[in-house]
Amino acid sequence: MKKIIISAFLAFFLSLGVSATGFDFGSGAVYYSFDNQAVCDSATGNYTGSLTGGGAEYTEGLNGGYAVKMDNASYVSIPVEVTCLKEEMSIIVWFKTASLNGAWNRIISTGVWGAQPAPGVLIGIYNATDTGIQYAAVGIGADDASKNHWNLITAPEGQEPYRFDDDKWHCFGYTVGGGIGGLFLDGNLIYTFEYDADNCSVATYEETACIGGFLYYDNLNEPFAGTVDEIYFLPFQIDAAVMREYYDAETEGRIEHIAADPPVSSEENTSVADESSETADGTSAGDNGSSAIPESGKPVQTDGPTTQKTGENAETFKPVPIVIASVAVAAVIIVALMIVIKKEKKKSK
Repeated sequence: MKKIIISAFLAFFLSLGVSATGFDFGSGAVYYSFDNQAVCDSATGNYTGSLTGGGAEYTEGLNGGYAVKMDNASYVSIPVEVTCLKEEMSIIVWFKTASLNGAWNRIISTGVWGAQPAPGVLIGIYNATDTGIQYAAVGIGADDASKNHWNLITAPEGQEPYRFDDDKWHCFGYTVGGGIGGLFLDGNLIYTFEYDADNCSVATYEETACIGGFLYYDNLNEPFAGTVDEIYFLPFQIDAAVMREYYDAETEGRIEHIAADPPVSSEENTSVADESSETADGTSAGDNGSSAIPESGKPVQTDGPTTQKTGENAETFKPVPIVIASVAVAAVIIVALMIVIKKEKKKSK
């Protein structure tokens, strides 16, 4: 009977979808763990990217393993195909920083910038230095710049303001599809939005996606100086239950992260960016050239009107629910129990 209980527990643990290769979101997920000190999809080994800039380095990761630490002149580049697997998609990223730049600090960006047409995705932080308010930032771009959708989200009224520069791990979850989007912070849905699905798109004009800022003529702008880890790109929407299940599994240490040496055959190299390079508009690579703080103190990005939200409508977001291998899990449990019961019967004869 003891073996039966152990086997049942093991089968139940497997059903939680956790392993040394990350959380099991199902087929199609692209996952950057960085644990082998390489920028490649840990599930398939495809979609290889690289660290760019002398300030990018591998460091201690979330709950073990490795992560990538960047300064204001470095970033992680990955193939843009990763960020547009489908028009219905989600992104999860863990991050931490001890300091924020003035204005924009983009964590993942694939083309949402300036007053130009810019389909793609935006996940980041806006730091209003005059008021001290920190905003979560999220967006999806369009072929028509006037239809770029992006927003700044503050903590709900009556709650403590968001603080992202506390040198603690935080988690953003971004999900869009069919004109409905949402943003999760530390396992909680904080904001939902509607966008023009006929015009906005996650498919960008860019050749590479940027983790740690956005690229403009191959120059880094609006950088995020901090550490990123455990990045998932999923070809479907995620709902609040799935996001909470993953977040709890990670924070409770049920996902194993093992630090490994770089692969021997890895061709990845850290290149040193030209810190004296300038963007097409004359700003330096580290400048926040496409954002401004007017005298009123209202945060403004040059591509259109900014809307500040408090997350009060977050609970209304109900994307298509995701079923995570429930049939397979049930089969694993049944088979495990049947095998052990059969062995017990033989011993009792």
